[in-house]
Amino acid sequence: MRRGSLRKRGPASSHGCMPLPALPETVRHGLLHALRFRAIHRRRSAQFKLERPEHHCRCARRKGQVMSKEIAAVNIEVLQAFADAWNRHDIEALMSFMTEDCVFESSAGPDICGTRYAGHEAVRAAFAEVWTTFPDAHWGNARHFVQEDRGVSEWTFTGTRADGTRVEVHGCDLLTLRDGKIALKNSYRKNRPPLGSPTR
Repeated sequence: MRRGSLRKRGPASSHGCMPLPALPETVRHGLLHALRFRAIHRRRSAQFKLERPEHHCRCARRKGQVMSKEIAAVNIEVLQAFADAWNRHDIEALMSFMTEDCVFESSAGPDICGTRYAGHEAVRAAFAEVWTTFPDAHWGNARHFVQEDRGVSEWTFTGTRADGTRVEVHGCDLLTLRDGKIALKNSYRKNRPPLGSPTR
């Protein structure tokens, strides 16, 4: 035999593998057991896939749903884009962030929650009314955080009413998130007297 050539192999063992090198008996038995277990597991897995393909389809669908939720999840960049839409007074952009069955609870009103607006159209009208009351409304110094299905946005609101009085207060939105959108916008604002004197 030439130097560097492969040595001749011996006959295969009964389990289809090459003979194991000289090892302690306990190690040898352990390796043989592991090889047999692996072969049995593969045969059973293949049989299960043939008998129950719908199980694997359901698993794939569940994985797809989880991935969709992760992709669509609201994050701080989304909340900042929501704040930017408020400052642009862009009602179409604002409503694109809200679910169809959204709810807005304003910071003032006769109820324990302020004033509650339910449904896309009611929330849309309430959002637009803010700009009617404060034509120069602005939410500055925005800070956001998100944890699972809840989010918080903090800001400083400034705005001038038609009578010339001005508001400048800190506030926040407590948000409930669902399917990548805002389901509930619950607003709070400091109760500070207006600045300046009415001009009329």
